[in-house]
Amino acid sequence: METASGHFGRNSGGVYTHHYLDPAVAHKKEEEAREAGDFGVEMGWSAKPLAASGYSIVGSPLDNDLFDFKPKMVRKTLQHVYGRQ
Repeated sequence: METASGHFGRNSGGVYTHHYLDPAVAHKKEEEAREAGDFGVEMGWSAKPLAASGYSIVGSPLDNDLFDFKPKMVRKTLQHVYGRQ
């Protein structure tokens, strides 16, 4: 299975690499931002390990039935945006 960055790179013509962040580093930077009173930076650092963990929680019940469209897969979306195969 191709990654989202692989789809993006193929469709945008760019080359992307992955950088893995130690959760302890993210937590330290989050704490430093909290102590400095920088809420935006604190929230940014708090989201990094959460997004990568696969443990983020989506509340329910879902309201997908309110929408009359079917979402596209990442590859199709990027092809639509960049107009490339």
